[in-house]
Amino acid sequence: MFENFPHKPLFGANLVSKLFAEDTRDDKLDLGLGVYKSSEGQTTILRSVKKAEARLLKGQETKSYVGLAGDKVFSRRLAELTMGSDQAWDRISIAQTPGGVAAMRVGFEMVHAAQPGATVWVSNPTWANHPPIIQHAGLAVQAYPYLNEETGGVDFDAMTKCLGGLPAGDVVLLQASCHNPTGAGLENAQWDIIAELCKKRGLLPFLDVAYQGFGMGIEEDSYAPRLFAKVMPELLVAVTCSKNFANYRDRVGIIAIQATNSDTAHRSSLKMLDLINALYAMPPDHGAAIVSDILSDQGLRSEWERELAEMRERLANLRIALAAAMRRETNSTEFDFLERQQGMFSILPVTPEQVDAMRIDHGMYIVSNGRINIAGIAESQVNRVAKVIAGVRQVSST
Repeated sequence: MFENFPHKPLFGANLVSKLFAEDTRDDKLDLGLGVYKSSEGQTTILRSVKKAEARLLKGQETKSYVGLAGDKVFSRRLAELTMGSDQAWDRISIAQTPGGVAAMRVGFEMVHAAQPGATVWVSNPTWANHPPIIQHAGLAVQAYPYLNEETGGVDFDAMTKCLGGLPAGDVVLLQASCHNPTGAGLENAQWDIIAELCKKRGLLPFLDVAYQGFGMGIEEDSYAPRLFAKVMPELLVAVTCSKNFANYRDRVGIIAIQATNSDTAHRSSLKMLDLINALYAMPPDHGAAIVSDILSDQGLRSEWERELAEMRERLANLRIALAAAMRRETNSTEFDFLERQQGMFSILPVTPEQVDAMRIDHGMYIVSNGRINIAGIAESQVNRVAKVIAGVRQVSST
């Protein structure tokens, strides 16, 4: 029965992780997998998460199901963190999901159920897992211009020109902050323009919120979802807590769907629960209960916000240090975009062959499209990383 499956190998960061695990060198360096690492190279558990988990383990009295929609207190807390507390909540249906991927899959399944012929537009480039999620939900994928490779910023004119020509009913997938894989983001005034454009053209925005707090701050990074919820009659928002709560393996997220009125929101909620029942039924409770406790307790929330600020500031300092090291190694300002961008990722101006040389000759692993995880660099490794990048590019040019 299964012999007809095509050979489809791993790709992106998952392939990098496999190759990295097979490498026996002691000095190998994984800058491919998208996890935050400390200066010691560890993806540690946050102190606030440890405290909330201890309280949960002490007070939890059951492991019974939490229901198809999951923990409603958690979902509302996280939605308010992302979308603001002053939204028209009677128009918004929310469900807890097993992480951001499941949230997006549920959202795209909802789109397919409502309008099977809709096309989903993603940025060029986008996170490698976006197209498969969309396609497995039965929807077509197209790309709109996004990255200006010369400046390392957003090609906003090309982006708006493309979106301004899309037919009503198409879906536009937008990353709210800390764009993966480019690190290039929109300014608030540009978000204003995109929101008005979507409203005027009758497009359906789908916001992917994966790095809130890693860019400018918790409030600042929520500008787009809060704006779109105010401006748009309909909206989808997928949120994951993997990065900003560092609870990757616990799979914590939500999907929020905003409808035109409360009756439509209620019917959308019922349809969403019907889809969830067939996809995974009940979401896991542990990680969501921890996040809910942190967001509900002022002391824990303050500690979490301080920890998140520490991660954000370290990322910004790593970007500054790497940009400076690249200036020294290349005697140019070509890599100064690293300092201007935000979040964990950037795309380096390297070829797939140069990426292979990094891996084979130097034990340094990044994704084949040039995506590097800045958060995976220890401060002591900045100069080594810069030398490797500059070295493989110089060898290829001679």
